[in-house]
Amino acid sequence: MVKKSMKSQIADLKKELKKAKAQSTHDGLTRLYNHRKLLQDIKKYLNEQERHKTKFLVMLIDIDDFKKINDTYGHLAGDKALKEMATILKKNVRKVDKIYRDYNGDEFVFILRKCKNVKRLIKRIRTKLSEINIKVSIGYSPLEKKVLEKIDNFMYKEKKGKK
Repeated sequence: MVKKSMKSQIADLKKELKKAKAQSTHDGLTRLYNHRKLLQDIKKYLNEQERHKTKFLVMLIDIDDFKKINDTYGHLAGDKALKEMATILKKNVRKVDKIYRDYNGDEFVFILRKCKNVKRLIKRIRTKLSEINIKVSIGYSPLEKKVLEKIDNFMYKEKKGKK
């Protein structure tokens, strides 16, 4: 057995560290940021907003009746729907905006920098998702402390209004 050189071992360790870091901040299924990264970024952007007067908007999208997809077609179909949705969401926001798959599985959170027309963005996202037969409920609010609770309440009000 040939011993690896010290350089090679260091390179391998750097690769493993990079992989571990990505796993700690990204969702394994969709490759979007995860809940842990969302909480870190909320703190970061609250500070940035205060220091530089940059405005951020936070938006929550929840798939309507996602349980039905899993129960009717199976979890593989549900996973496929989540991946397709993540792809559509990424294509419909700017590079400066961030998307996270939240811990509830079928919820996606956005942090949008200087979003001037959220209603147009919502309409575009709903249209694109309807092309793959996904309906969603959405809540949004300017970034502030306890923003996740606030947007969750807005989203649930919309969801209840549909029933």
